[in-house]
Amino acid sequence: MDLKLDADELNTCVQCGLCLPHCPTFRVTGDETMSPRGRIALMRHVQDNDAPVTDEVVDAFATCVQCRGCEPACPSAVPYGHLIEQTRETLVDMGKLTPKWQQAALKPLASPKLLRAGSAALAVINKTGLLPERLGLPDKLPIRQEPLVASGDDVWMFTGCVMDAWQRDVHQATQRVIEAAGFGVRPTSDAAPCCGALQSHAGMGDEARKLARKTIAALGDKPILVNSAGCGAAMKEYGHLLGTEEARAFSGRVYDVSEFLADHVDKFRIHVICVMSSVSTRQPVSCFGLSCESWLSSKTTACVAGQAVPTQCCNRSWPARFVIARSKRSIVTLPTRSPAPTPAVPCIWPPPVSPRFIP
Repeated sequence: MDLKLDADELNTCVQCGLCLPHCPTFRVTGDETMSPRGRIALMRHVQDNDAPVTDEVVDAFATCVQCRGCEPACPSAVPYGHLIEQTRETLVDMGKLTPKWQQAALKPLASPKLLRAGSAALAVINKTGLLPERLGLPDKLPIRQEPLVASGDDVWMFTGCVMDAWQRDVHQATQRVIEAAGFGVRPTSDAAPCCGALQSHAGMGDEARKLARKTIAALGDKPILVNSAGCGAAMKEYGHLLGTEEARAFSGRVYDVSEFLADHVDKFRIHVICVMSSVSTRQPVSCFGLSCESWLSSKTTACVAGQAVPTQCCNRSWPARFVIARSKRSIVTLPTRSPAPTPAVPCIWPPPVSPRFIP
């Protein structure tokens, strides 16, 4: 049977097994057929040897969660995501995977008004405790949410479908961080309601391509920032999905928000104050082996977002914590396990001379 797989991509796998510890379904079951290596072996048997597509074979392909955690672990750079998506699409065309009712359940994702109405209804029902826990829905679904407001046209912020309906507060926080770097943000909202990632995962290739074309047509030539890993991964694969130069150029403009901000960290309107505590007899942790400048460059966006950072600094033998001060209004003090800092020694960052790095 022809699964319509690229022979070169399929033969890239050398069956080394380094992917196994990174596959969640293999780690849970211990079954080789529930691993990337096992699934690729099944693909070969079906495509090259015309092996029968039994229920067990379909189940092996259906249980893959498509996290693609195997890909960075693979020394041969096997494009497993391409292989499993094409395999599922072929099985859907055969009627062996993703029944019609499941395909119908994904339709509202491309209709923002219907999705928001359905989400609000689920939120109301959820408050009554009538929804079964096995559905796996969030505990607190929002009934009403504040609209996203554009602050400029420097970058697009892709809002997507479920992410916007259930976690718009994450979009709002993301927009504040992007704006802190000096960029005007325009949320995509209903202009590009769905990227097609879930449809592609489900093997609904035609629907995924339709949504991909709609997304490309709706968004101009500005960078597109994404804070949902699934959406970002799917949009970066539009070139492969559609096979056009326009799609490949579009994918080149898609960035994970952290990826984009890491390249523009120098634009953040913040400064850092090193708050020193009493002298420690213990050697300080050296910021994961990075220099102070490198460590702060890689972590500044997290600091602005108010996330925890290590409590040790490589500034001589002083354990320190970082206080991140926004330019005008708010100050975010990050938690620390160190004693109350005394005395406080402010310093300008970056310093005129790099601090001596102690391993």
